[in-house]
Amino acid sequence: MSDYQPVSCDLHSQYELYAMHKTPVTIQLHGEHSPLEGIIRDIRIMDNAECLILSGNSGGENIIRLDTIRQVAPTGDADV
Repeated sequence: MSDYQPVSCDLHSQYELYAMHKTPVTIQLHGEHSPLEGIIRDIRIMDNAECLILSGNSGGENIIRLDTIRQVAPTGDADV
């Protein structure tokens, strides 16, 4: 995807820490009102764009391009 805009190394590292520690997160996407909640399972390249795999609380998975994320925050009393 030629329109992909890479995220900063700091953000990428934070997402990797959330994944490594299995931290429950809430993700708000640009242009979306309803946040997504779950655990980041992996970060990988798909169609020339960095994406994260989010396992939702209901058991489903979402594939999210990193450049579509407005905010990621730990949910509840997470330490990371």
